[in-house]
Amino acid sequence: MRHYSANRLERDTRSIIQADEIGRKPEHLQKIAELLDEYIAMSNQKTSIKENHSLNTIQKKHRVAKKQHQQAELSATTLAIIYLKAKELEDGGEHICNNINSFIRKWKPINQ
Repeated sequence: MRHYSANRLERDTRSIIQADEIGRKPEHLQKIAELLDEYIAMSNQKTSIKENHSLNTIQKKHRVAKKQHQQAELSATTLAIIYLKAKELEDGGEHICNNINSFIRKWKPINQ
């Protein structure tokens, strides 16, 4: 696995979240949060990204979303990939995961 710095992952996370919160409707943000929560739950079934086949599944979904211009899916898969990579960092990854979890708590519909 390539080395991903905490600074880069944090910057990318902040950039994606800000762009979506500024430019998208609440319904779009809710969809991102629902998908993202689903992907993180799926990924939490394994402890190591090396063992985690869900990363491959999420990366495949990311490629499809990019080709088909599915913005909610694209944001959700990108943030899920960042979340998984941040979990593997020794230092600084927890803060990134917390930021992503905060986004989910903020935008996921209450009835979910």
